[in-house]
Amino acid sequence: MTSTDDSTDTKEMLPPDSLLELDEYLAMFRALGDRTKFRIVAKLVEGDQTEDELAESLPASREAIASSLSELVDAQLIEKRARNDESGLHRYYRCTIYGKVLLQNGIQELFNREWEMRDAYNSDSGG
Repeated sequence: MTSTDDSTDTKEMLPPDSLLELDEYLAMFRALGDRTKFRIVAKLVEGDQTEDELAESLPASREAIASSLSELVDAQLIEKRARNDESGLHRYYRCTIYGKVLLQNGIQELFNREWEMRDAYNSDSGG
């Protein structure tokens, strides 16, 4: 097997002053390929949540959620924040712009197009 240089492939895909490397973008896509991580990002697009809130609303163990949160932070799809109010310090997670864009303009766009194709097929076939 011959070794290839990825730099020539990515130079055409990414802007010269890209904020991230191709491997970082690929890590984001890999992370969203997991059902639990996908559900977490989808929940966080709706608004900030604590780990406990996510654990209560998602069909996954606390361990799976904690592990997924850590991996999603590493992939830059979500970020961990802290907020201090009269009742004390609260840790919560929120979606980053990368997570929002990938979910809303990437995956959701694929879902929308599938619905459009399905509707077009059904109207063409008389169903």
